[in-house]
Amino acid sequence: GPACFGQGGEEPTVTDANLVLDRIGTGAFLRGSLRLDREAALAAVMRKVGGPLGFGAERADAVAMGILSLATAQMMSAIKEITVERGKDTRDFQFFVFGGGGALHAASIARELHISRVIVPPEPGNFSALGMLLANARMDVSQTFLAGLESASVTSIWSCIDEMGQAVSRALRRDFGEVGITLDQQLDMRYKGQRHSVRVPVRPGESIETIRAGFLRTYLERYGLDDPVCPIELIGIRVTGYALGERPELAQLHGAPAKGNPVPVAHRDVYFEQAGGRIRTPIYLRTDLPIGFQIAGPAVIEEFSSTSVVGPGDALEVGALGELIIDIG
Repeated sequence: GPACFGQGGEEPTVTDANLVLDRIGTGAFLRGSLRLDREAALAAVMRKVGGPLGFGAERADAVAMGILSLATAQMMSAIKEITVERGKDTRDFQFFVFGGGGALHAASIARELHISRVIVPPEPGNFSALGMLLANARMDVSQTFLAGLESASVTSIWSCIDEMGQAVSRALRRDFGEVGITLDQQLDMRYKGQRHSVRVPVRPGESIETIRAGFLRTYLERYGLDDPVCPIELIGIRVTGYALGERPELAQLHGAPAKGNPVPVAHRDVYFEQAGGRIRTPIYLRTDLPIGFQIAGPAVIEEFSSTSVVGPGDALEVGALGELIIDIG
C-alpha cells in the first residue's frame, strides 16, 4: 500500500501525495486507528518522482501536486466517457461523489469540468454497500426481435413486451412474495446497416411513430446528429422488473446533529493549486457539523471513512439529509 501506511510500500501513491500536501492528516485516518507517516510519504514522492525529474526538496509540493493533477486528469477522462462522449454537457449536472477518496478530489474535478456543485453523502466510504441494501430487487430479460421499424407490427411488439413483463412479474413474486412490482421497457434499435444499437425507453401502447421519434431523439442526444430518412431497424426488446421492498428513510440514516456551533479541531497549512501555495486551513469533524451549517473555504472535513476538501472560494453547506454540499467558486 501507500508508503505512509508503514506496511512495506515503497512506491508513492495518491494517498501519499495528499498527505504530503496536508490534505489529509497523520492522525485522522480511520479516526486515528491508522497513524500515517508523512516523512515516509515525502521520501517516497521525492525518491521515485521528484528526484528523477530533477526537482529538489524545496519543490516537494509541486511534485505531489503533479501526482494529484495526473490522477484528476484520469478521473476526468472516465467522467467524460459517460458524459461528453455521449452528448452530455457536464455543466448541466451536479457531481455526486462517494468512496473513501472521492471527496478528496471532487472539487478539483468539478472545477476542471465546470460543474458547479459537489454532493458528498453521509458515510461515503460505505455508500455502495448502503445502496446495495436499499436497492429494490431487480430482474432483466431480453429477447431478439428483428424487424424493420416501418414494417413492424406495433401489436406484435407490445404482445412480446407484455409476455416478457408477465414472466418477470411471476419470477419476482415467486422469490419475494406479494410485493409491488414496476416494469421498464426498452427497445434496441439502430439505423439499417449499423453494427451498434442504442436503447430507447418506451411506454406501453406507444405507436410506431412515437417509437421512431424516441429513437431519433436518443440518437441525436448520443451522437449529435440524426438521419430522418435512413431506415430504422428494431433488433431486440428488454424488460426490467423491480420488486419494491421496504426500506428505511434516508433522513434517519445520517449522523449530523440537528443544531450546534462547531469549531475547528485543528488547523493545517494545506496546499491548494488554485492558490499556488499553502493556506492556513481549519479542520472540522463531520460528526460535529449540524444540518444547515455553512462555511466558506478553504476547509477540510474529516470523518472515519473519508476526507472532504473545500477549496478557497468554494462554499460548504450541510444539507437536510446530512449531505455535504460544496458549491464551486
